[in-house]
Amino acid sequence: MQLQAVGSHFGISFAAITHVGMRRGNNQDNVLAAPALTAEQWRKQGHLFVVADGMGAHAAGELASKLATDVVLQTYRKHPGPPQQALVEAIQEANRQIHLRGQADEEFRGMGTTVCALVLLPGRAVLANVGDSRIYRLRQGVLEQLTFDHSLLWELRAANSFGWGEDQLVGIPRNVITRSLGPHPEVKVDVYCLTDLQAGDTFVLCSDGLSGPVPDDQIGKVVALFPPAEAARLLVHLANYHGGPDNISVIVARVDKVEASPSGRTEKAKRLPIFAAALAAPSALLLAFLAAWVWFVHRTWWAFVALAGALVLGFLGVVPLLKAGRKRESLSEEGVLRVGPYQSAPASPDAPFAEALARALDDLLRRGMQEKWRVEWEKVQKFYDEGRQLWAQGLVTRAAKAYGEGFCRLMDQLFTPSSKQPS
Repeated sequence: MQLQAVGSHFGISFAAITHVGMRRGNNQDNVLAAPALTAEQWRKQGHLFVVADGMGAHAAGELASKLATDVVLQTYRKHPGPPQQALVEAIQEANRQIHLRGQADEEFRGMGTTVCALVLLPGRAVLANVGDSRIYRLRQGVLEQLTFDHSLLWELRAANSFGWGEDQLVGIPRNVITRSLGPHPEVKVDVYCLTDLQAGDTFVLCSDGLSGPVPDDQIGKVVALFPPAEAARLLVHLANYHGGPDNISVIVARVDKVEASPSGRTEKAKRLPIFAAALAAPSALLLAFLAAWVWFVHRTWWAFVALAGALVLGFLGVVPLLKAGRKRESLSEEGVLRVGPYQSAPASPDAPFAEALARALDDLLRRGMQEKWRVEWEKVQKFYDEGRQLWAQGLVTRAAKAYGEGFCRLMDQLFTPSSKQPS
């Protein structure tokens, strides 16, 4: 297991892990955790987190995902615009570079990668994705999937052009991607802005190596129970326990403290011209009627003064509204999500969750002792016994945590080269 990054900066705790899984010869996933280094960078650009799941034969997928994370970081940090624009253009630049590299070398032709990216700033967040790598948010005991899977299954479900129900969709393969970086010179990026971050909000970015074998409710309960580094580790171990059919990448980022957002004041300032425009337009109309009345009744030059005032107010009213309309149109063209979350699951650790962890740990203990794995059983058994005692006392959440700790300790030893093989 490769622990790529762990830390806590400006009220955000995070951890990023990637693992090859149980059935793949190489890891085509890449993860990036790039926290802001200064207070100014934190306010303007925030922390950047990226997960990319490469696709292609041999080293092509690995190269594509590495290009994605590298180019997104470099382009995003250099971009002078607002975070949402910078993130979209960074992903589009990554797509262009991956596409050009694939076209230039026959070995890499057709390579691609999914990408999901999260920017956390004071009080707000920006999310973007292409493909089926996901971003979840845990809030108040509910795990919400905030991004749309660009896969055949999800596109058919969304279009519902055949009137199919869930039963008819069962046979549709889940791994057919409809949008990714690399195959085409241009790509549409879905982007979504959150303006209401709360303390305790926890985001999970992952490849389908996690979301495939581990159900959403279990992902949420693990994240609710453990801090980011332990949660990410346990999620990777659970995916491997359930077969590890693909590379597994996980980033967990938790909002420990919400800072006042300077962007909030900026957004309010941006709304003031629109509010003024809404007042200016009817005022201009009223003044125009007054000008007409003065002219027809009194035939004085004051009518021309009133008419000039009406024209000025009308201009001041229309221009900001037109600019706002163009801004909304451009955001829509970039694929701003108008709906979401797309699905949710209860994520409060409960008795079934504790029992599932207990069964998994018990299964590993039995198999390991039978096959004589090289494991320090006393350290693992201690957590198992502690979990049973806490369960007997009705302390379900603490029991789940003990079982989870024991499960992680055992899996950690299995994936350590010196102790992985049975004796």
